[in-house]
Amino acid sequence: IGSAGCGRAPCLDVHPVAGTVTVDGAPLAEGWITFRALEGDTRGCAGRITNGAYRAEAFAGPARVAVTATRAVPGTFVSPAPGVEPQPKTEQFIPRRYNEKTELEAEIPVGGIRGLDFALMLTPDDRSAQ
Repeated sequence: IGSAGCGRAPCLDVHPVAGTVTVDGAPLAEGWITFRALEGDTRGCAGRITNGAYRAEAFAGPARVAVTATRAVPGTFVSPAPGVEPQPKTEQFIPRRYNEKTELEAEIPVGGIRGLDFALMLTPDDRSAQ
């Protein structure tokens, strides 16, 4: 599993973060996790989620955490440009309370942390909106 990191020079004070992301108890097949400090430098550090596992970097201290993932909408296609093969339409299926309006937070210690796991739960309202 690779880390997308922060897109910063290696001299900045970021720390390794690793763990898992599950949705209703099942590993999230693929997506992204982003850590954004609650104060100070609030640029995001992102890592790819693959088969529920992720590795990323983050600044030490309290962080806001966002999880995003898309999936194909069955039977729907979009044409990106004239003459280009239609592609399956995708949708963000992780509820906004875990990304755009995230309620997730974590404390990132100096030196980093492993086993920082996030168990996302969908409500009946989340499922009906999909």
